[in-house]
Amino acid sequence: QDDDDGDDDDEGGVLRPATTPDSKLRKDINISELNARFAAQWESLGEDAKKQYRSMEEKDAARFSSEMKLWEERHPRKPKRPNSAYFLFSMEVNKRLKEREEGPKLSFKEISRHVSEEWGKLSKEAKEPYVGMRDKESLRYKEELRVYKEKMAKLKQMQEEE
Repeated sequence: QDDDDGDDDDEGGVLRPATTPDSKLRKDINISELNARFAAQWESLGEDAKKQYRSMEEKDAARFSSEMKLWEERHPRKPKRPNSAYFLFSMEVNKRLKEREEGPKLSFKEISRHVSEEWGKLSKEAKEPYVGMRDKESLRYKEELRVYKEKMAKLKQMQEEE
């Protein structure tokens, strides 16, 4: 008999939700204990019962995948801005520092100071490869942003027509 009091009475081996009727999480439920009880219930199920749940899982995974594809079509991610020449340089120096023996021991502050000092010592010509990489990223970003804006305009138009 279902007394609908929100508790987790173990009636007939069926665990009830750890929520109250008003959907507030119950604080007296030990999640580890509850998990162990669910695991024991799962282990006690026969293969036919497990097949039923596995079939439900496969159908739900397919549903979720198709819903996510639709959601991503309607909510495209805005392209990431291009990295600066300094940031591209800092990623390279950071990698070099971490490969050295004392690298993993360095703090973020020490690494940042080192990167800043090295950048300041570089000539304009030595900075050129990083400026070139930044320019290449800027072109990529502008193209991705153009495509993104077109897609958003189409989505807005479709929403207005609905």
